[in-house]
Amino acid sequence: IVDYDDAIFHNYDQSSNPIIKNFLGNKIAKVMRFSGTVVAGNQYLADYAARSGAKNIEIIPTVIDLERYPIKQNADDEQFIVGWIGTKTTFEKHLLPCKDWIKALQHQEPNIRFHIVGITEDMDLGKNVQYIRWTEETEVAEILKMDIGLMPLQDSKWEKGKCAYKLIQYAACGIPGIASDVGMNREVTVPGETGILASADEEWIQAIKTLKSNTELRHRMGRNARKIVEERYCIQQTSTKWKEI
Repeated sequence: IVDYDDAIFHNYDQSSNPIIKNFLGNKIAKVMRFSGTVVAGNQYLADYAARSGAKNIEIIPTVIDLERYPIKQNADDEQFIVGWIGTKTTFEKHLLPCKDWIKALQHQEPNIRFHIVGITEDMDLGKNVQYIRWTEETEVAEILKMDIGLMPLQDSKWEKGKCAYKLIQYAACGIPGIASDVGMNREVTVPGETGILASADEEWIQAIKTLKSNTELRHRMGRNARKIVEERYCIQQTSTKWKEI
């Protein structure tokens, strides 16, 4: 049984190194073809497995444990927090390119603060940005401080294999997400229901302003987001399927 929650096959078939591409381009396809079962985190990964000749394919999304994620109860009227959580690698690839609109928003809305969980050094995103060390023990508590969670992505083949884990974490806490209109982000962030999809810089800024100014909309989206996690994106729902496999 093999489990994929990233398009790691693109490390090989999309490599700029001709040796890797020519000799290892089909590496993951062969693993999938000769496996008894391929578990894919989303449809894009499942489609690749099917093209590779996998005999048995199951789609099971990346999930969280509901017992670890309480629902956000209180909001600080004095401070509005827009949050992001991830690694330095994903920060540099996906959030750092948002630097211009993040700085612009801080000028327009000086009481908005950004919490960047997983980065400990100043990355020049503006003066109202707090960089917070990630630990497994504190990650949920840090998410609960957020009013909105961000998940920007580049639009490439690699990103189509992403399983929207950040959005699922935000949603589990009853926090709406603002996300790029890419890949599985579209499944977790249902526009007008659980969050907002954004592309251009101005769309990100306007989405944050909209949720900041409309508390009832923000809370309704947060409740809907939590409900989707309870129905689809928690181990309480997927554990039975894993046992069957």
